Amino acid sequence: MSSRFPKLCVALLLLASLLFSAGCGSSSTAQLRIMHASPDELNLDVLIDGKIMASDLAYQGNTGYFTLSTGSHKVQLNLTGTSTSVLSASVSLASSTEATLIAYNYAANLTSLVLTDNNTTPASGDIQLRFVQAAPGVGAADVYVVTAGTGIGGTTPTIKGLAFGSASAYQSLTATSTTTGTGYEIFFTTTGTNLAFIDTGSLTFTSGQIRTIVALLNPTGGYTFSLLADLN
Repeated sequence: MSSRFPKLCVALLLLASLLFSAGCGSSSTAQLRIMHASPDELNLDVLIDGKIMASDLAYQGNTGYFTLSTGSHKVQLNLTGTSTSVLSASVSLASSTEATLIAYNYAANLTSLVLTDNNTTPASGDIQLRFVQAAPGVGAADVYVVTAGTGIGGTTPTIKGLAFGSASAYQSLTATSTTTGTGYEIFFTTTGTNLAFIDTGSLTFTSGQIRTIVALLNPTGGYTFSLLADLN
């Protein structure tokens, strides 16, 4: 009789090990997206760990999220249809997280910014906005978030001195009105001035949305922006 108990114990230990492994496996993935933010770079193919994940990615475009295993991954950007690599970066992904790699600056100085995205739903009635200064030739920027149509005269920047190649923390705001259509207007200015190089116009956001707003150079003149959907 005593000989049966060791076998039973071994069986229980094996079962526990399998259950533990299954539980760990369910959360051993993460998500990564890539954005092309280099105004004079050609279209790009996106490779992760040597595998083409997206082709012909144009300026201001993004891949959407890829589901990957946790740990370190090699991200490589090649000129479309070639083996000519213009950027290579290592990205480490933690379990159940989302990240964004932004390839920015002029092609001659192409570099990457890796951001950890927020995938937690904001409180009811709220939104979250994050800002990225990826527009070359400007330097640091102040960011103003105001009610659409009110202007920024006499107001204080929401974000001060956002350096080129950097991102702000997420800002929690009340969702915009769906009854009156009133939205937010976002201005990027040269730091310490009211001289706006980007005016988004009126933008509306519904409760629960999280967005990243990226300041960019417009290849045809002036500046522009892209809106990334982080959640909802």
